[in-house]
Amino acid sequence: MLISADKLVEEFYSLNKEKYPNLSQDKIEKICKLPFYFIKNNMEDNSFPLIHIKYLGKFLVYSGKVKAYIKGFNKKFKDGNISKENYDIQTKPLRDYLINNNEEIPETDN
Repeated sequence: MLISADKLVEEFYSLNKEKYPNLSQDKIEKICKLPFYFIKNNMEDNSFPLIHIKYLGKFLVYSGKVKAYIKGFNKKFKDGNISKENYDIQTKPLRDYLINNNEEIPETDN
């Protein structure tokens, strides 16, 4: 059974509002979502760092997955499904990641 994040926050708030009277449901929601915003923002800066959040886990990029994405973009570009400009924009951070980690970059037919 899937439960939405909003429903979980609502349930947590209703069970704990007496314990935390100074916190509104909106504040509880922000507290719960903050680690995920942090992960998202760090991943979007294209440096793909290892992110460790206590009690939640470690989030990292696997080079094999990066290579698979590049191969997928290579195929889309070869088949004419994306432009050269879009191809370059999408693959640059992935290629940079592989270069920075001394990994081999998949070949392309460009």
